[in-house]
Amino acid sequence: MSNYIYKSVFILFFEFIDLINPVGFGVFIGREIKMRFD
Repeated sequence: MSNYIYKSVFILFFEFIDLINPVGFGVFIGREIKMRFD
């Protein structure tokens, strides 16, 4: 359960970066994280 929460927070963190800089670092990393966790 705690592992699931950790992953969710991690994804949200990169989603936040996407909002700040949608064409930058956050997009690439965010997509990578989501593909691995889905």
